[in-house]
Amino acid sequence: MYEVTVQFYGVLAEIAGTSQTTLKDIDNIEKLKHLVSNTYPKMNNHNYIVAVDNKIAGNNSLISNGSKIALMPPYSGG
Repeated sequence: MYEVTVQFYGVLAEIAGTSQTTLKDIDNIEKLKHLVSNTYPKMNNHNYIVAVDNKIAGNNSLISNGSKIALMPPYSGG
């Protein structure tokens, strides 16, 4: 079975009610975003960055079994 670990940061963790979860049968970013959108509808009101195994991922990116995914609100610096 295909499993990935998803970590939520900042306001996204507050919306999800957890900082981490495991998802099954997610093999690309598009599926991940669809599932997140349906599971946590309030996240639709926020922009977020997706990183797969510590690399920023685009919507077309594939996800490998066992990958660690981070959902992060946009960051800014000064």
